[in-house]
This record gives sequence, C-alpha cells and structure tokens, in this order.
Amino acid sequence: MPAYSLSPDALEDLQDIWDFVVFDNVNAANGLEDEFFNAFEKLAPAASDGAHSPRCN
Repeated sequence: MPAYSLSPDALEDLQDIWDFVVFDNVNAANGLEDEFFNAFEKLAPAASDGAHSPRCN
C-alpha cells in the first residue's frame, strides 16, 4: 500500500494525461504513468518536510 494518497482531482488529471498520450503511443503512456507513481513513492516520505503554506491546511 502506498504511503500517500491522491485526491480525486489529481487522479482525474493523471487519467487525462494518460488518455492524451495513449492516443499516440500506449507504451509511452504506460511509462509516463510508471514515472509519476515512482516519483510519488520517492516524495511521500518527505511530504512533511519544508515550509508549510496556510493554503495546504
């Protein structure tokens, strides 16, 4: 189970990106999806690091 969660809007955006790319190249769309989720996995442990914005609360 991932150590992060994505909002419904974020998931919709990712789907929109995948839908756009897959029109030209299914392998590229799947690879891009993998890259996004790999980045999320790497970033999740540091989610509370750094400055906090009042907009994020």
